[in-house]
Amino acid sequence: ILGRRWHSLTREEQAKYYEKARQERQLHMELYPGWSARDNYGYGAKKKKRKKERVPISDSGGNSMKKCRARYGLDQQSQWCKPCRRKKKCIRYMECGDDGNQSEDNL
Repeated sequence: ILGRRWHSLTREEQAKYYEKARQERQLHMELYPGWSARDNYGYGAKKKKRKKERVPISDSGGNSMKKCRARYGLDQQSQWCKPCRRKKKCIRYMECGDDGNQSEDNL
């Protein structure tokens, strides 16, 4: 509806509004010289995820320090955690003092 009204105006009437827009643009540039439309968006301001600290669970049998592969063996893969079945990082493996980058089951 608004577009139809705009196109129904003559060039002289449209020129009046173009002039107002130009004046407002100039005023804005004087008031805010360093402003950019990019300032409205949070580019690169994403929050970083924190890694959860793993606390080893002390068990009387030393199994808590083993990954699913060592704990259950290849014949009992149904007992493995889901990430281990997909050859990803074990969620049951707790290791203190290390960042977990060691790969023991690369067979």
